[in-house]
Amino acid sequence: MSTSPILWVAFVIGLAALTIWIVQLVRSRRDRGDGRGPWWQGPWDEDDHR
Repeated sequence: MSTSPILWVAFVIGLAALTIWIVQLVRSRRDRGDGRGPWWQGPWDEDDHR
């Protein structure tokens, strides 16, 4: 029984999408402690560094 290459490609794409989703979920759960998400970073945040 041979598997179609299209099924392998679909499987690899699905696995990659799942991996990227999990990595983003883990990174978003990590908090810097000040309540701001990673999208809030900008040049004005340089003043916050201690």
